[in-house]
Amino acid sequence: WDGTSGSIIRYQGNFIGSITNISIIEITDDTNLPRISYENFSYQDALGSELVTNGDFATDSDWDLIQSSISNDKLTISTLDGSYSSARQFNALVIGKTYLFTIDVESVSNGSIAVGNSNLNITSSGIHTGYYVSNSTAVEIKRNTFGSATNVIVNSISVKEYSGQEVVPDS
Repeated sequence: WDGTSGSIIRYQGNFIGSITNISIIEITDDTNLPRISYENFSYQDALGSELVTNGDFATDSDWDLIQSSISNDKLTISTLDGSYSSARQFNALVIGKTYLFTIDVESVSNGSIAVGNSNLNITSSGIHTGYYVSNSTAVEIKRNTFGSATNVIVNSISVKEYSGQEVVPDS
């Protein structure tokens, strides 16, 4: 073969062996082969199951409360002296995993709160969501404004493990 047309096989390195069969297939764009289009798919978060017990605050069980209280289906985090206050559930999370939280805050009349070690500083009422990589095994809602009074009322919280994005079926 003269090497000016067709395929070239080049030897490089320390190959020891033999080649007994070579198959060459031309790839063109005018075939009727079925192809997967990766355009126009929609995606959703791949989430684990709910990790918070009694996240609707129907009772004050399951929560370790420090300068906080649960009554009438609401969590109140309130401190006048700026000292630490929180509501926690131990052994719910795995350190190093990513979590999605959704918290429904009824009112913030002073100060702010945070969920776990998230960077979301919640200073207003409404539904707030965020992701964070946990540095603790506890789900925690805590006062985030140190040295000042805090009064926050929470309606509910949800925490689920986040494992990335997945394609929505039939999208």
